[in-house]
Order: sequence, then structure tokens, then C-alpha cells
Amino acid sequence: MKILVLNSGSSSLKFQLFDMSKHQMLTSGLLEQVTDHQQAIASMEEMLSNSGCLKSVSELDGIGHRVVHGGEDFHDPVLINDQVLDAIEKLIPLAPLHNPANLTGIKIARMMIC
Repeated sequence: MKILVLNSGSSSLKFQLFDMSKHQMLTSGLLEQVTDHQQAIASMEEMLSNSGCLKSVSELDGIGHRVVHGGEDFHDPVLINDQVLDAIEKLIPLAPLHNPANLTGIKIARMMIC
């Protein structure tokens, strides 16, 4: 079971790929000076493919996201749906530099696996 974890920052994209069946991290990376998260995620996919750790996103069993501020709404991990996205968007004033980038990363990842 492969799980990709993303941290979409205001100007960076950090990622780690885990093989949960073996309880090990397969690889990690950092893309800095990100101005376009779509391009950053495409670059990450290329890096994962070139490393041999992930041939295709179809191998992923899930993607986890780090969101800076969940306010009073989120204290534990949740499955992301449209209501969760709306709630995170409403919390942008609590983390204006981070939550917009976190949302962008989530939306791009959703398109990536659909």
C-alpha cells in the first residue's frame, strides 16, 4: 500500500512516499521557489517515476495533505470532500500564507488521481 504525503507551502512542495505494507518511507523530496503548484506536482511525479519508487499515480492507495490551520473544525485527520475544502477555505484568515497553497495542492492532487 503506497501513500503519498504532500505539504504544499506558499513557495514550496514537500513530499514523502511511504510503503505502508513494509512500514517504510520510500523517498522524499522538496521543490522550492514554487510559483505554480501544478508544475511542482508534475515535477514531483517525474521525480518519483525517475527514482523507480512510483511508476504511475495509479499505484497510490491514498494521498495525505498537511494543512496548516484547521481552526476549531479539525483536530484529527479527515477524508477530504467538498465540505472539508469549503471549511479550509473559510479558515484562510487564520493562515493566509499557507491555507491557500494547501488548498491548491489538495485540488491538484484530486485531479491527479481522478
